Amino acid sequence: PNIIRKLGHLERYQSAQHLLRAYLACAVSCRYAMPDALLATGPSSPILEAIVERAFAQAILEHPLFQVGLANEDSKKPSWVRLDRIDLHNHIEWRTVADTEDYDDVLREVLDWQVNHRFTHLETLPRWRSVILKSASFHSVDIVFAWDHAAGDGMSGKIFHQSLLTALNAGSDEKYSEPLKDRSFDVLLTALPPPVEKLLKLPVSCGFLLTEGWHTLRPPSLALDFPYAVKWAPVQPSPCTTRLSLVVVTEEILQGVLVACRQHQTTLTGLLHTLILVSMATRLPEDKVQAFQTGTPLCLRRFISPSPEEYPDLNMEHTVGMAVTYWHYRFDKDIVTKVRQLANSDSSRADSDGDLGATVWSAATALKQELSKKLESIPKNDAVGLTRFVGDWRSFVEDRAKTPRETSWELSNLGVIDGEVQKEKEKSGAGENWTIERAVYSQSASVSGPAICMNPVAVKGKGLVITCVWQVEVIEDQLVRGLSSDLETWLNGLGEKGRLTFDVHR
Repeated sequence: PNIIRKLGHLERYQSAQHLLRAYLACAVSCRYAMPDALLATGPSSPILEAIVERAFAQAILEHPLFQVGLANEDSKKPSWVRLDRIDLHNHIEWRTVADTEDYDDVLREVLDWQVNHRFTHLETLPRWRSVILKSASFHSVDIVFAWDHAAGDGMSGKIFHQSLLTALNAGSDEKYSEPLKDRSFDVLLTALPPPVEKLLKLPVSCGFLLTEGWHTLRPPSLALDFPYAVKWAPVQPSPCTTRLSLVVVTEEILQGVLVACRQHQTTLTGLLHTLILVSMATRLPEDKVQAFQTGTPLCLRRFISPSPEEYPDLNMEHTVGMAVTYWHYRFDKDIVTKVRQLANSDSSRADSDGDLGATVWSAATALKQELSKKLESIPKNDAVGLTRFVGDWRSFVEDRAKTPRETSWELSNLGVIDGEVQKEKEKSGAGENWTIERAVYSQSASVSGPAICMNPVAVKGKGLVITCVWQVEVIEDQLVRGLSSDLETWLNGLGEKGRLTFDVHR
């Protein structure tokens, strides 16, 4: 194979997870409203598919890691390899949703399939795929884009959709030539973005190495009893089947929630973590769990300077790749006990002036403060700095499956997608452009990572969607569906009334 470069540390970790079926894929779906002129052509017109696939090719050509294959996956040092052409027959499927089908159910089924299936023919095909849904009513299309985590982090899906939106609105822009011939196009790739360890110095102190490093890298035979171990969600490598549920929050409600967060000096991330705590603490019995460790992926792009000296043309803010770290936060026994006591008292139905609401806001503010401290410390003593000490990522992933799970839930917040291209906002007429109306972010359940993954993403000026994903047969469906229901109820109550009201499950 024509090797471009070896995978970096984070890329090798995710490649090993894919190989061992410990984690399979990420997916971001966006609902694109079409320009009025295109709507007039009708749902069976071939023009729509031609326009979208042309833009798709242009967007893929902006992101080198979506243009390469992968060789020697089952080795300690797999490599990215050059491809000559990409054929969209192998990557894009168009589906028309009949009027007799429930459109959102079909979309959920597509997302389900995407995060439950491995990528194949790795040396000859890039690691992404897409299903594009259109309906007989033909007002919009949903473009589901799935990719392998080795090629890009969660933010990469958001970056890709922004590139696709720009390409759809480019029209006759000379920057975008016609790349497609019979649904395929040439790849003229000469280099890839470097792995994150080449872009950031990631120093670790001896103290950090002896504490966090030992905890992370020790062999399973030397693992000690961990007070935050997730014994209620045992590690079960097979079958790893992902299931998902959705929490939908309107723009009006979301704005009310964000106002309340600002008033309490916290963020949506801080509030969501703490609401999840209330739901989990009241839905799981005390004899099964007394404390929780949580996980939050943090994007490293903000710490990488644009146009770094060795890579003057690189801007990671707009580049697909693995540029993410992971931050753990712990809700200890005291706060979990307090939440349970308050939830079981009469104040469980009180507003945010009541004891439970006050405790939630206090905990959300404390989490936000600790997260700010973590962001200020990056890149020193960070988990990504430990990756250079792992020589065999396959063994690392296999060893993690031999010890109890340590993280109860993850909150992977993609933030906000701007559904309008900047220059298109200057156009006066509504309906002249492609716009994004809704986004959904999902990912595979993790065999040995967080028991439940919560994945929020919002569209600017629209609403928020949170997917909740879990592993079938390991996590009870009723637990996560109850958690989803709690979040939707509590967020809607906060957005409508400006205060938290709890009707806690007992």
